[in-house]
This record gives sequence, C-alpha cells and structure tokens, in this order.
Amino acid sequence: MRIPFIRTTLAAAAVLAAVVTPAQGATGKTEQTLPHDSAYYERALAEEAANAPVLEERPEVAAANEAVRARVHEQLAAGSRHSFTTFTDPTIGKAVLLTDAPREVVATLVGEHADHVTVIADPVLNTASRKYDSAPFYGGAGIQYYNDPPCTTGYAVKTALAKKFLVTAGHCYDNGQSVWVENSPNNTQNTPEHLGSVSLDGYPAHDMALIGGKTYSGNIYVGGTNSTTSVPVATASNPIKGVYTYCHSGRSTGEQCGHGVVSLDAEVCNYGETCRKPVAAFKGGVLNTGGDSGAPFYTKFQDSSVAIRGHVIAANSTYGFAETWGRVQAKYNVSIVTPGA
Repeated sequence: MRIPFIRTTLAAAAVLAAVVTPAQGATGKTEQTLPHDSAYYERALAEEAANAPVLEERPEVAAANEAVRARVHEQLAAGSRHSFTTFTDPTIGKAVLLTDAPREVVATLVGEHADHVTVIADPVLNTASRKYDSAPFYGGAGIQYYNDPPCTTGYAVKTALAKKFLVTAGHCYDNGQSVWVENSPNNTQNTPEHLGSVSLDGYPAHDMALIGGKTYSGNIYVGGTNSTTSVPVATASNPIKGVYTYCHSGRSTGEQCGHGVVSLDAEVCNYGETCRKPVAAFKGGVLNTGGDSGAPFYTKFQDSSVAIRGHVIAANSTYGFAETWGRVQAKYNVSIVTPGA
C-alpha cells in the first residue's frame, strides 16, 4: 500500500477542496471528524518512515558543524549581539552557518573547516509579527496581544487529566498574558474572542507555550490567509529527515507545502537568549514568515486529515525551523487532541 499522504499538487488541492467542509464562523463552527480509525494513520506513518531516504552525514561535516557551534557559544558568552544558526544539510553535503556577523567573525568561526561549511549571510528571524476564530478554537489561526505583532495557534493538546490547551511559539508572548483572536474588536476577558491565557515554561531553550482556559478542538485551518476551511488532526509524530511532504499553515502565508526536513539537530541562537536546540531545519516551498510563529507543521493524509509534526518558530530566506512534536510532548507531558477527544 502506498503511503496515504496527499502530495503537494494542484490535483491534491482539488481533492481537499472537495472533501473538506468549511468551518462556519462564530455562530456555528463545524468540527471535522476522522473517517478512519487510529490504526490507519499509524500504519501510514510507519510506511512513511520505512520509505524515507537515508541521508548520509560525512564525519568531517559533522565535525565541522560541532566545531563551528562550539565557537558560536564562545562568541555568545563573550557578549556577541549577532544571531547564529548551525546545522548540517546532507542534501548539499555541508554544515550550514546562518548569521549576520561580520566577515572577520565568520572567518574565526569557520577557521580550518571552510571546505565543509556553507555560510549564508541571512540571519534567522523569529516569525512573530485565518483572522477571526471562534470557540472551540482551532490551530492555524491568527492571535494577538493588544497591539503586539500577531502569531499563529498550532494545535490542541491535552493532559492526563483531559485538560486541553493550544500550542504556540514561546517567543510570542510572556507568561500569564491573555491573548485574543487576531481581529477581535474588544480585547477584554469576557468576550467570545478571548482565546485564553499563556503558560510559558522553559523559553527560550524550548520555543513553545500553552494557551489555556477556553475550549479547543482537534482541527486546524488550511488554505489561504483568510480561509474558513479546516481539517481534522488524526495523530502526531516527529518529522523525518529527508521527507519532502511537510506543510505549515499560518496567518501570514496561509497553507504552504513542499517542505523537506534536512536536520533534526539544528541550533538557533539569538542575542540575549539561550540557544534553541534541537529543532528541525527544513527547506523547499514558500517558507514561514513574520506572524506565522506557532503555526502547525504537518503532513496530509489522503482522507484530508493531518499528522502534526511540530510548530514553526523561525526562518530566513533559505531555511525554516520548527519545534518538533516530541519536544512538546516531553516538555508538557501531553497527548494530541483529535476531533471528539
């Protein structure tokens, strides 16, 4: 049996449009249901993993990446105000350094490993910057705190006591802040647009936060930036290196697919913050941008449902970055919410 994931083609988009019922807005949202049992989705994930290409990493490239990363840590400890992101990309056979540091600093970082390191003078930016969700709240929707730049909700999770939360990026908001749907006309806590309060624990080492206190559903928005279309979440699993069927769905770029994971050990370091590691690095397709932080990172099944693989946190013009599902699950001891669960 072929892996029942939707490939990113116009035909696939037409299939989705035909089988997915739009969310209906504030007066009566329709929560999508799953047409198959959990075993169907687990078999699909297992087949995806079995068929994933093996991306070999040469020892000299791994050594170069570790050497550059160690020197980055020295720069940060000395008070550097630049950003540095390091990882290996087996698709090009080199370590990658993304930075805004000047040439002389880059030369010090790369040193004797110049033949094994690609330097891109394009720093990674947090992508904090579809527009009016309603309860039960979905992933993939725009959210805001008063006049601060908006972010995006990721997906719903639940604790062992069945308490539900929405996941978003940790760099978006402070602990205890209230957040509202993006186009809320009145940011007060007794309005339908109040999405809940932020629980932030472990940022910036873990770029994730939980939003709680309201009702949340196992669905995410897909389609364009003002889409009313949603799909159900079937399961969750870590992304696989070498697979190019990943998508994100954010308030700024909408749903974009064709992302391929090249590293599961990327390290994103910004001035004044603890480095975020390990996170997934991906490339291909239209990448996430400002306002997309927290957006779900996922793969599609042929029945229109999705498998959550994490949430996006940062990008530059070449690579995007995502916290993986496994890191969220381990940090908060949660499980994924599916429709009706």
